[in-house]
Amino acid sequence: MKEIILVLLLVQGAPDNPSGKNPTLMFVPFKEVSAQNSHPSLEKGIPDILMACLSSRSDSFIVLNREHLGELAREQGLVYEAAMSGEQMARIGRMTAAQYIFSGNYWFNDEQIDIQVLTHETETTRMVGSLNLRAPINSLPSICSAFTRKLLEQFKKHKNTHLFELVSEEQPETSNHMIHGLGFYHNGEYWKAFPAFMKVLKKHPGHANARFWLGKSYLKAGMNDLARVSLNEFIRKYPQHIKWQEAKKLMKEMDHE
Repeated sequence: MKEIILVLLLVQGAPDNPSGKNPTLMFVPFKEVSAQNSHPSLEKGIPDILMACLSSRSDSFIVLNREHLGELAREQGLVYEAAMSGEQMARIGRMTAAQYIFSGNYWFNDEQIDIQVLTHETETTRMVGSLNLRAPINSLPSICSAFTRKLLEQFKKHKNTHLFELVSEEQPETSNHMIHGLGFYHNGEYWKAFPAFMKVLKKHPGHANARFWLGKSYLKAGMNDLARVSLNEFIRKYPQHIKWQEAKKLMKEMDHE
């Protein structure tokens, strides 16, 4: 089944110089290949978590976002499919200045989730490599260390090895809380996501992403009053944020319930 491509981002804007120091990455939704199709929310959830794993390494990678590019993708007639053609990869790369596109599949094995991450180079349209990850279903953030390590190993074999030097995290505790909060959210454990996002906000009251995801977690847990407070604050304080339109839509949906 085809759907409009969702280009995912954690930092705003496309780079003016994609050939510079930091490689430019883009994630598209993953596909569940389990027979039961029991966790469709992870199509976007897994890329969200993988992007959060890299967001703390913003001096090493530039990661692009769907909200800025969704309309452009529609205008170009681009669609997301489980297996995109080389021409689609090239068009997306030209349009977004993304050097590498990550897609993938996931399936379940007892209490484990297996994830396959496919990396394509947009300039040549060839697949650079494939990473295999495994984690307990209830502990998705545990894939982060393996993902970043394997990603660096993958690119050490690639021609642009010198571009992929992993720098130290500036705020590892904050990044860890965000990663775990997203893991709980996408696993449907919203009540466990609250404390993770709250810890970020306690230390960094102006952390817009934590404010947004806290409000969204409250909403998913059926705590609409708290969701309104958090999302209203987000809408008021961060009108230029990439999640602002989504927050407005969530508020509108609550108003019509």
